[in-house]
Amino acid sequence: MKDRNYSHEEIKELEQEYFELKNDNKRISNELNKCSKERDTYKMKHDESEDRVKRLEELCTEYEGLKNENSNYLKICNENNNLKARLERLSTENDKLKKNHAAIRRENDKLEADLKLKNNKQTNDSAIYNDNSNLKVKLKELRKLVSTLNSDKEKLTYKLIETEENLERT
Repeated sequence: MKDRNYSHEEIKELEQEYFELKNDNKRISNELNKCSKERDTYKMKHDESEDRVKRLEELCTEYEGLKNENSNYLKICNENNNLKARLERLSTENDKLKKNHAAIRRENDKLEADLKLKNNKQTNDSAIYNDNSNLKVKLKELRKLVSTLNSDKEKLTYKLIETEENLERT
């Protein structure tokens, strides 16, 4: 390459162009710095937005879980209310059954007492019946004995009369 000789004007122009280019470069550098800062700000905002999106997704997942838990809780509450109502009905029924049981128990006790009385009466009746049967047997025996004694008396009376007659004859 050959060295070229520049005129004073050309040098001035080149210097002017150099200063303009330097100023443009400075301005562009400043704009670039400004754009870099804006880019960094946007990147930071973008990162914050991504973090927010992730957090929002986590919150949505957590919200869905809470909705499911709430749904389960409501089902359990409903079931609990149904069970409470059923328990109240069963408790009322249990109270009625207890009252019925107590009434039946009293009736049973009364029937047992009546049965004992009847058993005692039957026992007494049986004893009386047995005594009566024994007395009837004794009465039959006594009648037999009376009959035998009457028969013996007749025989003895007849013998006595015979003996008296024999004695008188003699």
